[in-house]
Amino acid sequence: MTMDGMTDLAPSSISRMSLKTVAILAITTGAAVAAVVWTHSADAEPQAVPHSVEARADQSGPSELAPADLFDVSSQTMGDRIAVAGDLHPANKAPVKAKVGGRIRDVLVKSGQPVSAGDVVLRLETDDLASEVRRATATLRGAEAQHELADKSLQKQRTLQVAKATALNDLEKAEAEAQATAANVAALQAQLDTARDALANTEVRTPIDGVVWTRSVEPGETVAAGADLLTVVDTSSFEAEVLVSTRDVAKLTVGQQATLSVDGVKNRDLSAAITRISPSSDTGTRFVRVYLQFQNVSDVRLWGGMFASGFISVSPNVNVIAIPEVALRGVKPETHVYVIVDGKLAFRRVTVGRTWSDSRLVEITSGLKAGDKVVRTQLPGLSDGMSVKVTGNS
Repeated sequence: MTMDGMTDLAPSSISRMSLKTVAILAITTGAAVAAVVWTHSADAEPQAVPHSVEARADQSGPSELAPADLFDVSSQTMGDRIAVAGDLHPANKAPVKAKVGGRIRDVLVKSGQPVSAGDVVLRLETDDLASEVRRATATLRGAEAQHELADKSLQKQRTLQVAKATALNDLEKAEAEAQATAANVAALQAQLDTARDALANTEVRTPIDGVVWTRSVEPGETVAAGADLLTVVDTSSFEAEVLVSTRDVAKLTVGQQATLSVDGVKNRDLSAAITRISPSSDTGTRFVRVYLQFQNVSDVRLWGGMFASGFISVSPNVNVIAIPEVALRGVKPETHVYVIVDGKLAFRRVTVGRTWSDSRLVEITSGLKAGDKVVRTQLPGLSDGMSVKVTGNS
């Protein structure tokens, strides 16, 4: 003990006491820290579940549908289609040829100029042909005079024969002479008519209404009879010349309808019909030329050389109930769809018929009728009796 009443401690005792104190303090501090940490964790708010997860947990199916999710069922005309493409050509084309030979005096039209049937489009020089008409006329007049003389001689011989004042042989000669001169008059009249026609044909006229497509001659040129002068096309009627494979051409007949889109004619499909089918395929291609004439296109400007593409309808079926194939659910024979009835989904089992792959529609032979609204989109979670509403613009 020291004099102040305190006991002296050995260094080793002090050292052991310090270690014990440190340990106690450490334990106490750790407990406190642990308590603080535990208290903080206990007081913290629980982490929120993401909204999308919570929504998925509560969602049993869509309650809202867009118009694009629905398909209005109606009776349709369905059939197979054959895709076609080709160029446009005027349906009526009239080559204008020279009926007589001669030197061209005037060409009155140019390419692209509209003309009407009967318009004079070209004139040939007429000097030689006019002379031929005058010569033929004069020759005919002389023959007519000879025939008139022969006819009078015949009448005289007949009078004498009645009076027994002439021989029968003289009467027969008079009759033969009259017949010969009459025949000569008829022949010369025909020659005159031909000469007049030739003169008239020096004025060349267009045979149809249309537009001058080509002009092959110029004034001053000499042409022979039958030479090409002009070509006039009827721009009110066009046809598309398309190629169809020999595999498909057997399905085609004259009169079948086609729907075509034409480059340069925007936002409109044009109707056409088969008018002709080539009797053989092109050598080396195995494709057959088919001609489609456009219908009801008086308000559309078309030109030869335009490109058209589309399809020919084959074996059409009328009054068919058809829906998009994507609207079907399940597998045969449990195929079904959902329709909207009084604001709720209704399970409807259907029977599937033919499929038209080009339009992605399938025929429904039972289970649906015109006017039904079918859910075409494969939305998850749909169920019979679910309340739905259609939102948005169609």
